[in-house]
Amino acid sequence: MATYDFSVLPSYIKLKSKKISEGMTELVKLAALEGAYKAIDLSPADTGRLISNWILTTNGPSTRYRSSYAVGIKGSSRSTVSGTAKSAAGSASERIKDRAYITNNTPYLTYVENGSKTTSPRNIIPGVLNHMSTVVASYKLDLGD
Repeated sequence: MATYDFSVLPSYIKLKSKKISEGMTELVKLAALEGAYKAIDLSPADTGRLISNWILTTNGPSTRYRSSYAVGIKGSSRSTVSGTAKSAAGSASERIKDRAYITNNTPYLTYVENGSKTTSPRNIIPGVLNHMSTVVASYKLDLGD
């Protein structure tokens, strides 16, 4: 008959619990950062304001509205604005523990997202959520086994 020393079980469970907690924090950071990046990538660049206003926060949704990081005409500022916005999101992701918020307070976001009489819908939010779902589904938690 096999025997097992159950006295090591509490320390084993504590170690695995810590690894799970650390992994979940890492996953939240990864999903939030990837979500912010995807929102930036899916946003049209005209004046750069829409891209500049994708804000990643940890304590609640942002209420800020910013001017464009780099003002351009009809998309000429995309690379500069996208790079700066992604850098800001990357810095914010370092503070994430268990929740994150990706917000955009650009007044015309609704028209870009849903379309208007003269423009087709961009469907940025579904694209972001779809991408984040893929990130979460493909995440591999390392329990050290």
